[in-house]
Amino acid sequence: RFTHHIEKEIAWRPLSVEKFNRQSKLAQAIYLVTRTHLFFIGSIFFTYYFIKDGLRGKKSRHFKAEQLADVRLSLWCSLIWALVSISAAAAFAGVYGIVCLVIIPQLVFQFWLSTFTLFHHTSPDSTFMGASEWTMEKAQLQSSIHVAYPKVVENLCHDINWHVPHH
Repeated sequence: RFTHHIEKEIAWRPLSVEKFNRQSKLAQAIYLVTRTHLFFIGSIFFTYYFIKDGLRGKKSRHFKAEQLADVRLSLWCSLIWALVSISAAAAFAGVYGIVCLVIIPQLVFQFWLSTFTLFHHTSPDSTFMGASEWTMEKAQLQSSIHVAYPKVVENLCHDINWHVPHH
């Protein structure tokens, strides 16, 4: 919804030098590693921070007050489903089942999500805009990037790589 808005973008928004310098050394290291060599684990941290934010009291940085009840319901449903899935995998195949039926698929999903989001929303040609210049149409049409993948990848993700029409 707020793609390429420098203050409201939720995925892959760059930090200003000032904000980066105010971060702890651990937060700086996570920021750098999830934007370079290990970019594919970026959505794991992204997911963690959204869950943490969704479980806050009435103040949330990313959700409006009227959305928090729905966010919490979604989180509870996800937690229950995760517990059912992990329990079923453990019951049928033990630790091997948890690894092969839960952990590995989740890591593949996180890799896919991080890779596609990063490639479609960051490029030297793509700029983040401030509130005065940002409009939804301008951001989604001018800042989305088309990435061409092999046909098999295109088929697996329903041609989402045609990213401007996706937006």
